[in-house]
Amino acid sequence: MHEHTNALIHEQSPYLLQHAHNPVDWHAWNDETLAKARRENRPIFLSIGYSTCHWCHVMAHESFEDPRVAEAMNRYFINVKVDREERPDVDQTYMLAVQAMGQQGGWPLSVWLTPDLKPFYGGTYFPPEARFGRMAFVDVVERIHQVWEADPQNLAAQANRLMDAIAGAVRAAAPQSDLSTETLDAGYMAFHRTFDPEHGGFGAAPKFPRPTALTFLLRQYQRTGDEEALAMTVMTLRAMALGGIHDHLAGGFARYSVDAEWRVPHFEKMLYDQAQLLWAYSQAFQITGLPDLAGAVYDIAGYVGRDMTHPDGGFYSAEDADSVDEHGVSREGAFYAWTLDQLNEALGAESAAPVAAYFGMTPDGNFEHGLNVLHISMTVAELAAKFGVSEDEARRNLQNSLARLLEVRSGRHRPGRDDKILTSWNGLMISALAQAHRATGEPAFLANARRAADFILANMWQADTGVLMRRFRNGHVAVPGFLDDHAFLTLGLLDLYGASLDARYLMSAAEIAGVMVSKFHDVEGGGFLFTPAGGQGLSRRKDDYDGAEPSGGSIAAIALLRLAEMTGNPAFRSAGEGAVRAASGILSEYPEMMPAMLGALDFMLGSPRQVVIAGEDTDEMVRAVQSLYLPNVTLLRADGSPAVSALAPWTLAMSPVGPATAYVCREFACQNPTTDLDVLIASLGARRPPR
Repeated sequence: MHEHTNALIHEQSPYLLQHAHNPVDWHAWNDETLAKARRENRPIFLSIGYSTCHWCHVMAHESFEDPRVAEAMNRYFINVKVDREERPDVDQTYMLAVQAMGQQGGWPLSVWLTPDLKPFYGGTYFPPEARFGRMAFVDVVERIHQVWEADPQNLAAQANRLMDAIAGAVRAAAPQSDLSTETLDAGYMAFHRTFDPEHGGFGAAPKFPRPTALTFLLRQYQRTGDEEALAMTVMTLRAMALGGIHDHLAGGFARYSVDAEWRVPHFEKMLYDQAQLLWAYSQAFQITGLPDLAGAVYDIAGYVGRDMTHPDGGFYSAEDADSVDEHGVSREGAFYAWTLDQLNEALGAESAAPVAAYFGMTPDGNFEHGLNVLHISMTVAELAAKFGVSEDEARRNLQNSLARLLEVRSGRHRPGRDDKILTSWNGLMISALAQAHRATGEPAFLANARRAADFILANMWQADTGVLMRRFRNGHVAVPGFLDDHAFLTLGLLDLYGASLDARYLMSAAEIAGVMVSKFHDVEGGGFLFTPAGGQGLSRRKDDYDGAEPSGGSIAAIALLRLAEMTGNPAFRSAGEGAVRAASGILSEYPEMMPAMLGALDFMLGSPRQVVIAGEDTDEMVRAVQSLYLPNVTLLRADGSPAVSALAPWTLAMSPVGPATAYVCREFACQNPTTDLDVLIASLGARRPPR
């Protein structure tokens, strides 16, 4: 039995359920809660986080589980918890407000609102006692109550001024600029300037993978042949694969590295990171054919398929950084890190010695509390020489030892898993698995992408009403979708069509894209707004940064431009090109902010081509096209299906002149058909690895 239970017990969000037994009288963000605040004329304390957030756990343990703190919170405020992954609209709104107050953003996000939802004070993590230059949380609670009781009108006026300033900043857009290939080159140089030539990646510690930058560099290589763009990408991908940011036992990658060498990660694993890194490794493998890059593709896809997949096919959201260690203490990385004593106990001293050398483990540890994060510190050839065995024997022994370590680790307390299924992140992973299948030909990748797409379309998409929902958990669907849900799923379905040539996915992509344009397109200013009209929040705004996740606007642009090439639909083309032009001011001044939008610009400027394949025996020809890195080529099959015939009627005249026939077209004007595979491949101009 729990001593306390609050209204969050009725929610589905794993993050909200983590707080359902706090003594704080938490409520979910909903109409009933907001009406209660207005009716009682009480300020709202809004706490925003997510289930795998380390400092959210810390603040919960220090403050929200403390009955003394909870008593004050319950007496003074309506206390509201929000899962930022379920409600990114609320998170964006109040993150912007806290930043406008001169605070650094982050999670947990702590904001105090007037009963009509206007923010007047905020911050992030507040400690239980004053430290780090921060007030103690309970002191903040008492002080805000005193000011509210003394002069609520002044706080309301302060909130109104803040709202006006934020609304003005949201409305203000960078003036549009001319766009050309020079813009793409400027983006390349921006990443070149911040590239770390010693360790890969960009900037200093903490270091984030930022896969959209890597996929843009691959586009730059395809467009220009600049081998340095490819070399920077491959070096970064290899460095991450060797580092502690990579889970060498079970696969997948952590959120970021706290150091510049990729050695010590922040251990949480996010689905959107796995998807975007799968993009980058798959595309780099298409270009280079390097086996270690293919290994990373199988590694990521294997982890997601084994540990992050719902039995019916959708993908879970994340795994936590924190877990309980052997002493019953919750620590970051406890599940993943090892002492030398633990290594010896698991493998025996003789087998443990090569593993310790290979992963750079020391008696004092390379992390904290004597723990070691596994990172590859020597090659197998160097390991073999060090221990006087052949490379084959060293590799075989290492594989056996890693299998044993995984078995032992599986007996530890596993980090919490956020098992909600988000449409947006599933769209990214569907796209990534489809690209992984194209790169490797692995049937399991395509099968898993299909299962996930079918799951999302069956549970989240109401084709008859044009409604796409955002979250699924335990059979419950909630939250109407935002821009990123529509954009990412459209992209995923387009990539899945390109991998499967199943017309169902092309039809669904076009339908969802049409809804996206109708609900989110900024007709006057161009581009796309994150929320539909009528949503709660300070204002409707555009997301103009491709950060941990690509922005919905960037992905909407590339998806619509690709759909326009496939279907000839002028509405898709106009909206896609308009989104790129709307971002032109940012792309001209700060191109590194939007590498995914640079990809859309590259597509728009790159004279994209369509490849249409017709005939009965087309598998070899289709596979040849799929295996190439061709970011500005769309692939269709003229199969006579009702969906393709309706969406792309221009393909109806394309008849086979042999068992398998390819038409290569630009702006719907096609070259003579060919049945010669070598002629087809030569005409597409895929870059080959530098020699």
